[in-house]
Amino acid sequence: MNSRRKNYIHLAELAFAICLLTVVLIIVRRAYQQVEYVNEVVNRDQSLPRYNKYGLEGNADLSYDLVYEDENFLLYEDRYVRKLHVKEGAADNFTERIEALRSRLGRECTFLAVPVPKRIQFERDYESSNAIYDELVGELAAELPVTVKLIDVRDDLKADTESFLYYRLTDSWTMEGSYYGYRRACLALGLTPCERDYFTYLVNNTFAGELSSSQKAIFEGTELEETVDRIFDTDDPFVYRKSFHFKDYELHYDKDEFEEKRPVFRHSVAGTSGIIGASLSYAHLYGYGETSLMIIGDGNGKLMTPYFTEHFKDIFFVNVERCEVDTVIRLAEEYDITTFIVSQSADHIGDRSYSKTLNDFLKES
Repeated sequence: MNSRRKNYIHLAELAFAICLLTVVLIIVRRAYQQVEYVNEVVNRDQSLPRYNKYGLEGNADLSYDLVYEDENFLLYEDRYVRKLHVKEGAADNFTERIEALRSRLGRECTFLAVPVPKRIQFERDYESSNAIYDELVGELAAELPVTVKLIDVRDDLKADTESFLYYRLTDSWTMEGSYYGYRRACLALGLTPCERDYFTYLVNNTFAGELSSSQKAIFEGTELEETVDRIFDTDDPFVYRKSFHFKDYELHYDKDEFEEKRPVFRHSVAGTSGIIGASLSYAHLYGYGETSLMIIGDGNGKLMTPYFTEHFKDIFFVNVERCEVDTVIRLAEEYDITTFIVSQSADHIGDRSYSKTLNDFLKES
């Protein structure tokens, strides 16, 4: 008996020691992560340049020397700008798809629609693009059910003349720009948005941008090739914001439901793909609230997603161009999701070519 008792005592002591060591390791790891994060912030402030609203260093201003223009985009000496085209019937198509989604869910849910303004709407000499945007928003406001809240962030973006809101070399707003979508959405949901400075501003290297990586080929062998190479010699800075207690990882799922744990923010040569990855079906982020949220969107829409970890426990970003209908319904039921945000670039709203997930709800209804 004494021998057994001693063995039990030794086992208990060993178990206690293991538990104590585990706790110590967790504390040390968290302390290290916090120090690492603080160092990242300090190093960024000391060694990296500040960027203005155009992603240019210091007080550098935009050039208005137009190098090339066609029906789809503008090429200036320092930036690439896509023109705004909205297909006929876009508002009808979008409304029809939202109604099909609401019907399939089969319960009362809160819906927000967030069309993301295009960079060209803020370009001098192209203010006329706002008429196209206004027409789209006006039609959406008239056709969407009163239970779907329409969020228009154009005036907020226009009023901010200092922040780095849109990339120069890719067709997207930055996470700085998406803050305004997050803020307006919070107010519409009755939530108190965090002030922007609550989320620390960080820069993680630079990226080449959409034109210089994929579309620059159209100028090869032409008289503009050398000019284009010179124009895009300076990359865009990759910027993002995160809070100190942000859980900086996601579960990333591809179209085959393959799960991969990965950081929410990591540098990518494709730029905005560095925020919540790319080629995904959906991603699961973890937050600090009590309820769940689903954001169905394109590359612009997803940039709002990390901000909402401050308000919701489970946050899902669903790629509107890839995710299957059954997956959306399964997640909504499993996590009791009753709050949905649908956010796409203004020219993608209601466009069948960029709305596979929403299109498929029509087939199911």
